[in-house]
Amino acid sequence: SGLVFSATDTKVPARGKARISTDLSIDIPPGAYGRIAARSSLAWDHSIEVGGGVVDADKNPVFVILYNHSDVDFVVKVGDRIAQLVIELNATPEVVEVHQP
Repeated sequence: SGLVFSATDTKVPARGKARISTDLSIDIPPGAYGRIAARSSLAWDHSIEVGGGVVDADKNPVFVILYNHSDVDFVVKVGDRIAQLVIELNATPEVVEVHQP
């Protein structure tokens, strides 16, 4: 997995959330997708949760949502490691609806 860095200084308010710009646009190969994943050190050290998300192959800028579960503001600085980007293969198997008795 690759690290995702903040492109801006941003405050994540206590018990709040913030959308963090990465200035990252990527071209995901066909048959794959990107997944934004947490960094355990943010959760353990600062009670910051990364809002997981899917990065589509649309080449739009990637943003990361951070949730602050603590009682103090959390400041993100330019260049801080805020998440991980994981590229995964995309399998779409046929799904069959079943009816329970």
